[in-house]
Amino acid sequence: MGGLIGEVKEISTRSVTIETFDGRLVLIPNAEILTSKVINWSLGPSYVWVKAEVGVAYGSDTRLVQKLLLEIAQRHPKVLTNPQPAVRFNSFGSSSLDFALWIAVADPVTRFAVLSELRYEIDDVFREHDIVIAFPQQDIHLNANLEEVLVQAFKNQSVIALQGPPPPKNLGSTPPRPVRWKSFVRPLHQVPSRPTHRPCPPFRATTLATKHLIATRQALAANHKSPSYLPLRSPSSSSLSFNAGTNKKKNMGTP
Repeated sequence: MGGLIGEVKEISTRSVTIETFDGRLVLIPNAEILTSKVINWSLGPSYVWVKAEVGVAYGSDTRLVQKLLLEIAQRHPKVLTNPQPAVRFNSFGSSSLDFALWIAVADPVTRFAVLSELRYEIDDVFREHDIVIAFPQQDIHLNANLEEVLVQAFKNQSVIALQGPPPPKNLGSTPPRPVRWKSFVRPLHQVPSRPTHRPCPPFRATTLATKHLIATRQALAANHKSPSYLPLRSPSSSSLSFNAGTNKKKNMGTP
């Protein structure tokens, strides 16, 4: 179930206890068992089919491979003779000729040990008959001219790495114009000095009331009076403008 293989030890109302081949107890909820795929190895016939896959190199004698695999399976004591073992030529793989040896065993628990023993025997027998068990590999064939070009390119790369890149070539007929740094950079004594601070702009009276207030305070300041007691009046007040004008005339007449 879900890649988990083991022996059922206990079934309760909520879960099932399974003992795996490595001696672990796993509790599986019953809801998960009802909604997933479960394989029962003990239900059905008294034997189970298992297979041992092997791939041989191209050019091997396929009939000889079939004969040797059948002989290996028949000599094993835990392989059943009824049903008899069978060899299937599965496919022409990318790197091998793929075969599968199907055998029947009585105990589902011992099928892993049987397959391991069969693989040992297959390796020994194939070595005796000079049958190569294939593995993924690729052969690259290079043309003679291409090989020379690659060798020369590697040599050029090594020379550039040791000596550095060559100097750039002039694109035009005239030599490149030298850069005159004096035209871009001024001496320090020729750089115009800048003021450290900017003068504040003069104050501007934007409303009529502010203009009258400024005129009144200037008049009072000329007469050495404190303007702190003078309140700010509205622009419509005639007394503010009249007093400011009178004070101005007096100030102008005083020596």
